[in-house]
This record gives sequence, C-alpha cells and structure tokens, in this order.
Amino acid sequence: MKQNIILHPLEIPKAVMSDLEKRNLSLRISLDTHARNAKPGRTMTDPIYFSSNDGAPHKLMFVKANRIELTELCIHPENENFLVIGDVNTKPLYLDIALCMREELDVKIQSKTLRDCDFIDLRLKQTNPVVSFFTMLKDVTHGEAIGKDEGKPASFYVTESRNLIDVDMNLVDF
Repeated sequence: MKQNIILHPLEIPKAVMSDLEKRNLSLRISLDTHARNAKPGRTMTDPIYFSSNDGAPHKLMFVKANRIELTELCIHPENENFLVIGDVNTKPLYLDIALCMREELDVKIQSKTLRDCDFIDLRLKQTNPVVSFFTMLKDVTHGEAIGKDEGKPASFYVTESRNLIDVDMNLVDF
C-alpha cells in the first residue's frame, strides 16, 4: 500500500539554514558566513572546501526544474553547490532534504517507516544574499520540484564534481 508523505513548505529563513548547517547537512555560501577583511592592498582567498581526489574537477550546470511530484531523490558522493540565481517570476522552486543520512534513510524505506518528519521542504528564494547560495554536503538525499502555479519553470545553477555520479533513491511507494 502506498504511503503518502505530506510535506509543508517552509519559507527559508536564516534560522532554518543555520539548523541544517548544525546537522551537517548543508553549508551556506553567504557573505555573512564567509566575509573576512583583506589587508589593504591585498587579495585574500579563503577556501570553503576541497573535493576529494576521487571527485575530479568541478563543473557548473544550469538546472531547470519542471516536476511537481518528487518520486525520486538524489544523493551525491561529493558536495554540490547551489546558486539559486534566476527569474523571480517563475513557479515556486522547492528543495526537499532528508534529515537523516543515507544509511538510516535506506532502513526507513525498507521498513516502510519513512515519515514526514524525516524531511524538510524549503521554498527557495531567487538571488537572496543570505539563503540562495549554499552547499549540499555529500551523501545528503535531496531533490528539487516546482509548485503547481501558472508560469514558467524555475531554474538555478549548481557546481559539482565533473565526474560526479548521481545515485537515485526511488520513493515511488511514498
């Protein structure tokens, strides 16, 4: 029997992003988290993270989300940067994130104990300097979808390892 997981989208305040960071699920790319002063006449670089040698160089991708139901989520073995830069006049863009790591999620799927509280559903904001730029950390299950509203599909950018392999997680029974 199919179980329905009903998620209620949250606006995406800084506190929610901070909570996801504390859970080691994401890392915000934001001036208020990474801005440091450079000495006069100097340019400063401050690495945020390095991919492992297995991950290979990064790539930048344009993503256009055009699905309403999420029956499949994705997991990456490396970090993935989200740059939610786009047209504000599109359908709402949602990011669903599992609040537990893959091993625990697999057990819950197999035992049919997966519930609403195992996910967070965020309504992403286009080009917001505090919450629109972040890193989804490796091995975090997630997926993007759009609202049923009229209008054109939403788009954004991601950077990830050039040879990154997507691992799909089928949730068709939920």
